[in-house]
Amino acid sequence: MVSLSLSEISPRDSRIGLTMRQPALGRLEWIQEAHKKAEGAAKKAGGGGGAKKTASAKAAAKEPAAAS
Repeated sequence: MVSLSLSEISPRDSRIGLTMRQPALGRLEWIQEAHKKAEGAAKKAGGGGGAKKTASAKAAAKEPAAAS
């Protein structure tokens, strides 16, 4: 959004106002749409996103994290 306040009498008093959209502000539906678009772009960039896990990756996912 842009706003102008021009002063012909004193040009130094003229103003230009800019309002920028902040991330994660707005209706919940807008935020969800943005996340879906980002996920779709990530899947395209990552080679489809549906890569098969290797046997070692599957085993690691099944094992609980070791307690310290």
